[in-house]
Amino acid sequence: MPKRLTFVRHAESKLGVLGLVNGDPSVDCPLTDKGRRQAEELRAALVREPVDLCVTSEFPRTLETADIALARLGIPRRIDPGLNDPPLGVFESRPEGEYVAWLASHEWSVGPDGGGESQLGSVRRYLDAFDRLLTVPEASVLVIGHAFPTGVARTLAFEPGPAVRPHYDCDFDYVDPIDIDPAALGRGVRRARRELLEIERA
Repeated sequence: MPKRLTFVRHAESKLGVLGLVNGDPSVDCPLTDKGRRQAEELRAALVREPVDLCVTSEFPRTLETADIALARLGIPRRIDPGLNDPPLGVFESRPEGEYVAWLASHEWSVGPDGGGESQLGSVRRYLDAFDRLLTVPEASVLVIGHAFPTGVARTLAFEPGPAVRPHYDCDFDYVDPIDIDPAALGRGVRRARRELLEIERA
């Protein structure tokens, strides 16, 4: 288990600035000029306090953030699709407000038409990804990912139950490091799995 686990939301992206959602990693979504500067600031922080491994989702905005932040630092990288933002189906590349309104009017076990993933399905996937993070041998791990999995991780590590819930606080600034205690995250993952079993039995 790592001794240190740090989650960072990717830098500002062009679709994000337009208020559009993106859950398909094949969609071109590069960083803005401001986002590239944010990634450079993250690189300066890593020079002062290096990490042993960087794990990203497979989205272009996380990969580009890592490309800039890790340039010439020699930090190993790994991609874990389990940390991806959820597939959005018919809401792909549409205004965020439309997707948020749909979430508010549907059960968390239902995903959008067109192959979208349910909130509950996303949480299950993140639990598996967190388990993988907690088994890496590196002492200090940086996760460059998205607001949703970061919000789930923070809830599991720091907040009382329920661990599985229809809403997580995902209000994170771009490239703002969030330190997550690995042992606390592990306990939260186990608690969430117990809650999922109870949900399935209900």
